[in-house]
Amino acid sequence: MARKKSKKTDHYLTEKIYEAALDPHSWPDFISEFAIRIKAEAGILSFHNVEEMELSFVKTHGRDDTLFDKYRKYFVKINPYLKIVKEIPSTIFSSTELIDE
Repeated sequence: MARKKSKKTDHYLTEKIYEAALDPHSWPDFISEFAIRIKAEAGILSFHNVEEMELSFVKTHGRDDTLFDKYRKYFVKINPYLKIVKEIPSTIFSSTELIDE
């Protein structure tokens, strides 16, 4: 699948993220533009409730949303990353810092 090229600036992406913050229907546009900007084949924005082991918000670009429905219904509850994240203080980390691949 050929990737689209974008001549949009980072300023444009900043505007898109603020637009999405005000209008949740705009998240797919931001994710698509951001994925194109960084030359990614797919982009995913999701929010996990680690206390309840639930997925509450998913917007994607380049992926089948039905896969996330399956994840939301079953796999989120057994996600080993979420079990670990629940036990550590809020911080920025990469997934490889938590579990060896």
